Amino acid sequence: MNYPWRISRCVVLACVSALWATMAQAGHNIELELGGRLKLDLIHNDSPVSGEHLSRADLAFSPRSIALTSSTRSDSELTARESRLWALLRLPLLHRQLSAYAEIDFSETEPDNLGRSRLSNIPRLRHAYAIFGPLTIGKTYTTFVNLSAYPEINDGNGPLGTLNIRQDIVRYTHDFEWGHWQFSVEEPQTTLSTPAGSAFNPEDETTPDLVTRLTWEGLDANLSIAAMARNIEADSPGLGNRIDKWGGALSVAGYWRLHDRDNLRMTLSWGNALGRYVSFGSFTDGALAPGREIEFNDLVSGFVAYQHWWGKNLRSNVVIGLAHVDAATGIVPASANETMASSHLNLLWSPLTDLTVGVEWLYGYRRQVDDRSGNMNRFQLTSIYKF
Repeated sequence: MNYPWRISRCVVLACVSALWATMAQAGHNIELELGGRLKLDLIHNDSPVSGEHLSRADLAFSPRSIALTSSTRSDSELTARESRLWALLRLPLLHRQLSAYAEIDFSETEPDNLGRSRLSNIPRLRHAYAIFGPLTIGKTYTTFVNLSAYPEINDGNGPLGTLNIRQDIVRYTHDFEWGHWQFSVEEPQTTLSTPAGSAFNPEDETTPDLVTRLTWEGLDANLSIAAMARNIEADSPGLGNRIDKWGGALSVAGYWRLHDRDNLRMTLSWGNALGRYVSFGSFTDGALAPGREIEFNDLVSGFVAYQHWWGKNLRSNVVIGLAHVDAATGIVPASANETMASSHLNLLWSPLTDLTVGVEWLYGYRRQVDDRSGNMNRFQLTSIYKF
């Protein structure tokens, strides 16, 4: 997709590098922090992930990878691809502080000799953004997500219903004594399906996603309400005249400390233009109906997570996630996903401040529009060292 926002992270890095060089010569105080984490995962699935390894299906849970047919085979994976490196630069500018952050991991994909996508060891850019006063520019998490509501689990993709997505954004933040308000314009990317079962990404989308979020913050609680508006466009070869349709979504998320260190986290989202924001694009945004009209998928998703501390360094997390789409019969293909669910149960131990080891059981389920269904159990042993 040719979209001008794709250069935003490059512009951010170039500007920060130029400012750093200029101010270093002028003798200004510049701070540079480097860090990261080493993450080693031993993953065992009671059934092999279905289809080709199109992204990170064998590395992090993707409900689309759950096979619909039973199998007596299983598969295992030992990987360190979710290790990360980051750099944070701070420098004074115009009586304020300019901060720039960049982070990479090693979960990128590349085509093999047959043109299929597969995991590689090429570094992948996770974040690249700059903050100056109330403005944030670059690639980072969407404003639609409340990160404080995200549970502590071993799996890299998170529970079903999560809104964990990163993209190019321009965001404005206004702080209050009781919290903050944010508004952002974000990079659009649409996936539509056809009754024949194929899916496509419209080219040259021109209208950014519009997102706003209001967050109340307290000592023992955090609550946010977010709203999003999207103009779903289709202007691809073979579709004839350009078509578009506005849709939207809402999300409520929060964190509550219950007693001692135990806490409850949740996210609930619903809307008709929510598809690609939920669980890494497990649902399409809509369908191309006969007469070249766009029909949205009404979708509801969410999760609830409870964390219990057994002791100073030992805790467990119980997480249940669900996503369901109200598909239009005859327009959405029968092979499209209709309902997905996941549950996580883990035990994590941190003998040192920067070291965590733990084991997790994950159960995933999915059902298609044609009522075909499948499930998968995953066991994951993880160790993380932060530096």
